Parts: sequence; structure tokens; C-alpha cells
Amino acid sequence: MKITYIKINSVEEYFNLPKKEREHFGFYRLPFSLPCDIFDEDVEGWKIFYSKLKKEYPIQWFFRSWMFSFQNPIYSFIYSYFIWPVRDFKWAVNNFISPCFPFWRNTIPRHKYADGVHLIVESNFNIILDFYNEASESYIDWESSEEHSKFYQKLEEYKNWIKTERKKINQIMDIELSIATKNKHIKDYNEKYKLYNQLEIDLKNKETEILNWMVENRSYFWT
Repeated sequence: MKITYIKINSVEEYFNLPKKEREHFGFYRLPFSLPCDIFDEDVEGWKIFYSKLKKEYPIQWFFRSWMFSFQNPIYSFIYSYFIWPVRDFKWAVNNFISPCFPFWRNTIPRHKYADGVHLIVESNFNIILDFYNEASESYIDWESSEEHSKFYQKLEEYKNWIKTERKKINQIMDIELSIATKNKHIKDYNEKYKLYNQLEIDLKNKETEILNWMVENRSYFWT
């Protein structure tokens, strides 16, 4: 049985909810997120939540929260010396078979040359694609603040441009370059390649916009 999370903004709001809203067949539902400030213990976050949960649901708290937590010295010992090393080894094996950042790793295929001008764009764009896949499946509430929401909207917008629009523009540029090159009637270089050059400038400007955005918002790209 999967017990869903509940979206609330404070510990007080959680315990003011009717029981039918914060329980699932008698089992308490956990908040999706709570305020957290490691420098201010007075912030009503998870510590206060669990202390109130212990009073409200003592039996459930024991089995669901305390028994498998590091507050339990027996579990802490077993996890630290047995479970964690096994998980660490399993992660290392999985990471060896399926490395992190698959898009980024494919930026430079083995035994294939790629110049810096190409790599600067492609490697960073692939990092954006990798991060989007992780962010879209994570437990982060991207609507928790206006800043997070704006970042995720831009992330999704640029992901779509990189995967779809950019490819279309490159295809159009290839076609236009072929047409211009075959055109024997126009002798002036600037006139002949005018449309192609403009497409190239627009593409470069958009790529620069995304790269600048990535640098300015790099603090969000934690994985």
C-alpha cells in the first residue's frame, strides 16, 4: 500500500487538517516538504513535526519513524556497517554499467575529434538535458517558491528548444546553405548567403542566451 504525501506549508497547518485528509486508512501521511533552516532551531520544521507526530501517533511513530532511523542505535549500527557498504558497492556497480549524465558523456564519442567551439555548446546543453530528466523525476517541489517555479519553467522551455527547435533550425540552415551554394545567378557573397548568415546569427544568439542563463542559475543544478 502506497501512502501519498500531502502538500502543506507548516507543521501547524498539517495538524489543523481533518484526520481524513492527513491519514490514509488510519496511517498518517507525511508532508511533501516543510520549512528548514539548519541555523535556526526555532523554525517549525521536521524536528518539531516528528515530536508532535510522536504524541499524536505514538505506535505508528515507533514503527514507521523511529525503528528505522539513526536515532535507533541498533539500526544505526547495522546500517553503518552492513547496509551502507552493500548499497555503496551496488551504486558503484550500477554507475559503472550505466554512468551518470548519459547525454553529456555522449558529447565526445571515443576516438572522435571535436573542437572547443563545438564542445562548449554541446556539453553544456547535454548537461541541461541530463539535469531536466533528473529534475522532472525528483521529489523537489518546483512550485515551492516563485524562484523555483521560474527556474523550472525556463529549464523546460530551453530543454524543448534544444531537443526540437534547435534541430529544426539546423536542418533549415543545411537546406538554405545547399540552395545558396548551388545558386549561380547571385555572385555577391553577402547577398547569396544572407538568409543562411542571419539564421546562423540567430542560432548563436539563442545558444548564448541559454549558456548565460545556465551560468547565472548554476546553483540550481545540484544533483
